[in-house]
Amino acid sequence: MDAQNGITLYIQSGIIPFCRKDDHIEILLITNKKKDKWGIPKGLVEEGLSASESAQKEAFEEAGIYGKIYKPSLGKYSIRKWDGKCRIKVFAMEVTQVLDKWPEDILRKREWFSVEKAAGMIRNKKLQAMILGLPEYLEE
Repeated sequence: MDAQNGITLYIQSGIIPFCRKDDHIEILLITNKKKDKWGIPKGLVEEGLSASESAQKEAFEEAGIYGKIYKPSLGKYSIRKWDGKCRIKVFAMEVTQVLDKWPEDILRKREWFSVEKAAGMIRNKKLQAMILGLPEYLEE
């Protein structure tokens, strides 16, 4: 956490979890703890972990998934939260394992969506663009 222009800046990382199904890609979204908004697993970058390692840890805790992280990152976006600003670095993660039980399974729902449907459920325009751009990113 850093102070920038009198605003507290929080450094977070997150992942866009995906799997390949036949000829298309599906995205796994999770709800916030109130279960009223869909989003991606994300959290503060923990001391001693890289941004991608921290994102992978959040994927397990919030969504009960493991997988392969792709680098470089898809990009960054910002949101206002906790009376400050959160800057979130986003990675793609190909899901290789989905757990039946995980640390936040009671707090959140998770669901697979098409790329277009997932993007439509996200409010942040930059994150929407990252989701829509994922198929092209994976082809590179």
